[in-house]
Amino acid sequence: MSTDKLRELASSANDAMRKFGLEGLEAEVVLILDVSRSMFPIYRARIVQDLVPQLLGLALNFDDDGIIPAYAFGDHCRHLRDLRKTDFLGWVDRDVIRTGTDYQSSCMYAPVINEVCRYYFPEDWDRPALKETVGRIFKQERVVYPMLSAPRTCPVFAIFVTGGDCEDQNETADVIRRSSRLPIFWQFIGLSAQGRLSPFRFLKSLDKLGNTYVDNAGFFEPGDVRNPASLYRGLLNELPEYLPRPEVKAMLRPKELGGLDTRGHRPTIDAQNPNDVQFELSERLSATISAHEPEPEAEPEPEPEPERDLSVLREKFSEVEWVEGTQGGRGAVRAAAPLQRKTEDVPTTGERRRARPSEAQQEEVVRKEDSRVRVSERLARLKSSLATQQAPPDAPSDPSRNARVDVEALKARITAQVSEDDATVAATGHVVDQEGLPLRPQPPVRPQPPARPQPPPRRK
Repeated sequence: MSTDKLRELASSANDAMRKFGLEGLEAEVVLILDVSRSMFPIYRARIVQDLVPQLLGLALNFDDDGIIPAYAFGDHCRHLRDLRKTDFLGWVDRDVIRTGTDYQSSCMYAPVINEVCRYYFPEDWDRPALKETVGRIFKQERVVYPMLSAPRTCPVFAIFVTGGDCEDQNETADVIRRSSRLPIFWQFIGLSAQGRLSPFRFLKSLDKLGNTYVDNAGFFEPGDVRNPASLYRGLLNELPEYLPRPEVKAMLRPKELGGLDTRGHRPTIDAQNPNDVQFELSERLSATISAHEPEPEAEPEPEPEPERDLSVLREKFSEVEWVEGTQGGRGAVRAAAPLQRKTEDVPTTGERRRARPSEAQQEEVVRKEDSRVRVSERLARLKSSLATQQAPPDAPSDPSRNARVDVEALKARITAQVSEDDATVAATGHVVDQEGLPLRPQPPVRPQPPARPQPPPRRK
């Protein structure tokens, strides 16, 4: 395609602008190209290669300098060489898709939208957003985005070429809402390869996007990109409705009345590495930051710590026992800590293990043996006490008489104890065995229902 063909395209674009009332409009034009994997058949069919010169012919009517900043996006944003009217032939094959590695796996809009807005509005884009609560009964939180700090001389017309919907729809909706406070209009162009359909549901729903200051996004799906007349009609369809709005007019002002220049900084290209311009951007950004940052003050040297006199400390704490330890270094002096005995861990109720049946039976046998021993010791004490009570101190000892007295007294005492145990059993319901050990309480006896009367025998 020669320069004469480019002149014809610019003339056709001028006729389309005259029909929409946009003749003489000055605007900054930026070109954004999708290089995700969904665009592979589109680049292979040479659709983008035929579209770029027609977009350049339209841009020459908005900005006569013949330079268009360009970006490529997929997983991340890539700043391309500027599209110029002097060397636009083969620009896509030379700077956009050089090899197969230039294709990216995902399709994300938010990174490139952030980069374009930061390129043209660096002092307004990074300002923080606020949140406010709206509604009296059903309260909701709404994000309040920052407004434009100062009017600009001309708007920005961003031509966004893509082959499908993005994968970061929430982030893209957020940055489009934020950019609606700036004089920038996003014109999305949806391309599809022959025989393939792309629904573009998200791009078609941008007109219904809420919490926007003004509708600054349009979508157009061209049938044939090689027809300049229909292509320009689709691209300029919604822009005439955007510019006359009072919100947009308030953001634009001529330079004589104090409007700021909208033209962003275009980085220069290194002749040795013309495909990579990120280094030049980073250098300019670091130089700007270092020029505005004040030089850090030299920190004062710390004063040397005075030497510690341990003798003064020993005199002050003479009652404390000092030992040599290694906790604070070799030979460091520290106070001897009192030894603490380790307390035995007593299991709580929740930590106690339920006893097995065999263990419970063994504990029951041990408990009964202890009870028998205590009963036998009690009987022995009773015998000795009765013997001392019945026999006078100076009387001669008669073993048979003492034994007879002991038996009779014991019988009386045991009889009284048995009657007392019977009374206790009657009162509490506990059963005692022959040795006086308590047994398990017997369950109450349920009353038996009365027997049913037998029916009389049938007569034969």
